[in-house]
Amino acid sequence: MASSPGVTTPTLQALAWSGSCDRLAGGDRHARRTALWQLGVARPALKIRGGDQLALELPLQRAPDLPALSEWEAMIANYEKTGISIDRHPLGLLREQLTAEGALTTADLAGVRHNTHVKVGGFVIARQKPQTANGITFLLIEDEHGTLNVIVPRRLYEQHRTIVRTAPIIRVDGVLERHADGGGAINLLANAIHPLHKLEGPAATVTQLPRTGQPATPSEDFAVVASPAMNFAQGRHR
Repeated sequence: MASSPGVTTPTLQALAWSGSCDRLAGGDRHARRTALWQLGVARPALKIRGGDQLALELPLQRAPDLPALSEWEAMIANYEKTGISIDRHPLGLLREQLTAEGALTTADLAGVRHNTHVKVGGFVIARQKPQTANGITFLLIEDEHGTLNVIVPRRLYEQHRTIVRTAPIIRVDGVLERHADGGGAINLLANAIHPLHKLEGPAATVTQLPRTGQPATPSEDFAVVASPAMNFAQGRHR
């Protein structure tokens, strides 16, 4: 992981933590932490008063046995550094948990009849509360298979305002609507909304990697890295 002229340490840290350097650091689940460790040794020059402080010309040693990133941690790191995750979807990683709760995927809904009670989990990618909609809020949620429109009545919005406005990943319980005059488009009329969190596993070992300032273990809370634009409590009100 030799540095290039003009490339800053924060830029290299972001590349390493987003997985861009995985193939250069072994290509396994240890690769991101290994890349960050190597960056701590072979970093670019630091600007100091009077000139540049160069890294010592030392051979790059083999990285120590660092903890592997879980699939969830790798997904969080992707969103944290790039705002997207092309190889891991949050709902795919939560699918076992959702299935145990009786939730369907958006792909499953193709065979579900109109007026059927269902549960569906999704990552909220849009929220709208038009002034002309009589207090109704509209959510667009996405899982690993597709998207689904969710209708949140005024009563439910008032009961669970914080969840509707801010939770990045939710499970919606409601009634599937499939109207022939709407071309067969599917909506979910919500009667309950639950925030979704990753079930806690064994406590992770947190290690500060050398000279990068980057923690070895990212937050497990998806809300930390979810886009502020998807949150009614931040940014432009829609």
